[in-house]
Amino acid sequence: MKKKCILVLNFARWNPILRGAQQYCTKLSSLYRILYIHSPDQKANYQDVRYFSVKLHKVSDDIYEVFWPCWCREVFRFAIVEKLLERIRVFIIQFILRKLNWQEIDFLYVLQPAMYKYIKYFPQYKKICHIFDQYSLYGGNTNQKIIELENEFLPKFDIVFCVSRLLYEDKKALNKGTSYLPNGVNFELFRKATGNNCSIPKDVQEIKRPVIGYIGYVSGKINIDLIQFLAQKKSKWSFLFIGPKKLSGNDAYKFNQLCLLDNFYYLGYRAPDSLPNYMKAIDVGIMPYRMRGHVLWVDSPLKIYEYLAAGLPSVASKFRSIPQHLRGAEIYFASNENEWLGLIECCLREGKDPEKIRTRQKIASENTWDSRFYEFMKAVKGLEK
Repeated sequence: MKKKCILVLNFARWNPILRGAQQYCTKLSSLYRILYIHSPDQKANYQDVRYFSVKLHKVSDDIYEVFWPCWCREVFRFAIVEKLLERIRVFIIQFILRKLNWQEIDFLYVLQPAMYKYIKYFPQYKKICHIFDQYSLYGGNTNQKIIELENEFLPKFDIVFCVSRLLYEDKKALNKGTSYLPNGVNFELFRKATGNNCSIPKDVQEIKRPVIGYIGYVSGKINIDLIQFLAQKKSKWSFLFIGPKKLSGNDAYKFNQLCLLDNFYYLGYRAPDSLPNYMKAIDVGIMPYRMRGHVLWVDSPLKIYEYLAAGLPSVASKFRSIPQHLRGAEIYFASNENEWLGLIECCLREGKDPEKIRTRQKIASENTWDSRFYEFMKAVKGLEK
């Protein structure tokens, strides 16, 4: 039976690390063909990309990503030109669908405000919005343009999913079809960290214990001042950071200074399948976020579930709201430097308590991407009634 197609509209390019949006797309590809469309401003780095024509990047048999030619980039300073380019992009999308013979569309899956405007060109299809962040607060200042896009387009979606309770409370005023659908975890992958067959990689075997670790994006949301305080205060602790880095200005300078400390180790990107091995080398997992801007709207980041699945004791910055399903999950929340010190020490005293590991992994097993996808599809199927 020929699969129907869904159009995925996301600002960012396809991320092979498979964060939330890509997790849903990957699972959807077992039921649908996926045309993944990112913003024309997201440049390609594939050598064979042509500058004057569209490129399709085959992610898998049922997922294709669209790369736009340079002349199709967004030019918001010139409204008339941008409106014309917008229509050309829609024509190109329709042309690609005909070329692939994927013309039977089931729904649009839209992931970022910058892509909301395209839903008006496909009025006949169901429209699903998934909100992973408070995008209007990216960059530290309130983006009025994004607020205007949300006010105009969110009421037009059939379903709006929000990953935090705070986002849900904020967006439900714009759309009665708003639902709370928190992040999940690839439980089978991260539980390997507690298995006997999981070995610590050679590049971290010599790091002195205890190891306080963070695995994730090293971006502006990380409280670098806090890490510097902890690393200098506890010179006998080793601090291990793993993940892609995207820092600028003063944050980049401070992080470079942090890397000069004898007890701080930054390894950069590591393949997702290898992360349980690195987690096995960590004694305490940390989520040292700056509680400001869009981070204030977070209540259950991906990292929490990954640490739980790996059985790690962990300390996080204190969120404004802690979901009911994470209470009693053996996660500690700190709001100042002294609390961070005390709670990490508490985690170290606990050690690898088998009972606590079982508790953490049980909670992680109840919050998998499979369970989230089941709720997602139940809502989507409900639109057909």
